[in-house]
Amino acid sequence: SGDGFLSWEEFSSVLDDPQLTTFMHTLELETHDLENLFHMIDDGDGEVGVDEFLEGALRLRGPARSVEVAQVLYTARHLDVKLEMLLSSIDASERSRRDATRKSISRRRASVAISEALQGC
Repeated sequence: SGDGFLSWEEFSSVLDDPQLTTFMHTLELETHDLENLFHMIDDGDGEVGVDEFLEGALRLRGPARSVEVAQVLYTARHLDVKLEMLLSSIDASERSRRDATRKSISRRRASVAISEALQGC
């Protein structure tokens, strides 16, 4: 469309184009590789920047180097550990909040009971 962005409609309409297919084969890419790349880059609005998409497509070409795969695995493990720590912290905070609420309710009930007992005297 000339705006520097590629919509899903624009992209999917040219996936079967013979020129694109030939170009993809020279880069050792398959149609599903480009479809996956589009969805990875898309932030949910159905569009990706053309330059960003082309850069990503060129990075996909050929087999991934072992060091790149190792780096992705390391990053995934690191993020998994951080996520577990965050979830544990949220869980502990939630338990603490519930305990504080229970104690507050118990104190309020005790206060009400004492007030009622004093009023009955």
